[in-house]
Amino acid sequence: MSALLELEKFSVTRGDAVVVREISLSVAPGEALAVLGDNGAGKSSLLAGIMGLAPSSGAIRLNGTDIASWPTHRRVRAGLGYCPDHRGLFPGLTGREVLLAACPGPTSRADAVELALRTFPELQRRAEAPSWQLSGGEQQMLSLLRALIGRPRLLLLDEPSLGLAPGLRERLAGLLADTVTRGIALVVVEQDAGFAQSLCRRSIFLRQGLMATA
Repeated sequence: MSALLELEKFSVTRGDAVVVREISLSVAPGEALAVLGDNGAGKSSLLAGIMGLAPSSGAIRLNGTDIASWPTHRRVRAGLGYCPDHRGLFPGLTGREVLLAACPGPTSRADAVELALRTFPELQRRAEAPSWQLSGGEQQMLSLLRALIGRPRLLLLDEPSLGLAPGLRERLAGLLADTVTRGIALVVVEQDAGFAQSLCRRSIFLRQGLMATA
């Protein structure tokens, strides 16, 4: 199967420091890859570089197309979805408005949002509340739905289980497993190796920005 995402000697910088060094890997359609490592290992920076949110060098290809020079919004339109660890929500928008803004097309946006909200009934009940008033778990649900509503081919998840109660973690794991069965690829950054490896058949470890295969 041909690769959906390919990185070749891919490096990411933060300020004057190179924090990810010459990573080479590929992710196939419908594959789930876990990225593990200690705090400061470069995991979040790797995702930021893939999204075009941090300066990078080396090759990055999506479905065979070189996207190294593309801005973030173009990468999103091409099929990248991103759920950051800080959630990145606009605090002045309601949950519903956050999802409406993320819908890819002008038609059936309201229907798409309603369908997405049914995934998490507790969030559906709070859809008219400003996002800053949502609990940490509700904000995490909203961030994930915002990424999924854009219909990505590859979803980048940064600490998706962080701060979630055990029951919600189990539901999140089920949702992500279903996402993979629908052919969407995942790259999952996690401190909780057990959670990540329950979703992903393949793992890589970052140590001081360098990759070691599990």
